[in-house]
Amino acid sequence: MKRAIAYSLAMSFSVISCAQAFDTDTLGQRGSLLLSDLDRMLRENGLLRQQTDAAMREAGLNADTVRCEGTRFPGTWQHLGGYRVAPYICAFGDRRLVIRADVRITDVDGDSYAKNTETARRYARHYTESNLKWTWFRDPQ
Repeated sequence: MKRAIAYSLAMSFSVISCAQAFDTDTLGQRGSLLLSDLDRMLRENGLLRQQTDAAMREAGLNADTVRCEGTRFPGTWQHLGGYRVAPYICAFGDRRLVIRADVRITDVDGDSYAKNTETARRYARHYTESNLKWTWFRDPQ
């Protein structure tokens, strides 16, 4: 129950700010990953990296032991099925980190898809995440 409450709280911060952003909420699946799987994203954002490093030290964890969830592309996505995208929720002891991003889905020609359509599921091959926003909160007692 705590997990459901935490997820509901985390998703209440949902905002799509980019006109080309793909609404990942339409994917309808979540999938697990480790914080180490987000290493490239963390390297590109120094402040987020500093905060996650501090949270890991405080909780006695490392990037391979911090469990996260991301939005998962279902298998109906011909080339992206199984990949995880924002929003991510990561657990650092009793603290949670929610990372949101503008997600852009493109095909081999660079054409973008803003909606979850049959055409997007068939032709989209790449995704990018930009404009990161994150929030920390503690689990409800």
